Amino acid sequence: EADGVAALAVMPPDASSWDPALRGPRYDFYLGEFFRVLGRSDDAIPPLRRAARSCAYAEPLLQMRARVALAGLLEARGETNEACAHYAFVRDRIGRVAESATGRAAVAGAGRCAR
Repeated sequence: EADGVAALAVMPPDASSWDPALRGPRYDFYLGEFFRVLGRSDDAIPPLRRAARSCAYAEPLLQMRARVALAGLLEARGETNEACAHYAFVRDRIGRVAESATGRAAVAGAGRCAR
């Protein structure tokens, strides 16, 4: 966490709003994960949302990971409709892959939504 805080201190203040031509889904995913790990949900959600909506053909597994990470943040904020939609999207695509931690997380999240 200390490394993340140090990196945040030197990060440009507008890093999450850079021109889309200068970033892609991978950049958005890792930026969102960076903020998520630091506990900065408000900063993590926009880049994770962009990564989740990216072209699945270019980065299919990254899109699945972004959707599950985004769903977890949204669920924690009480935004269950969108969270459940992301969990279901991932569950329906990779939820049966036993080796996939992302798939297992989506199945668990979708199970919470069914209650």
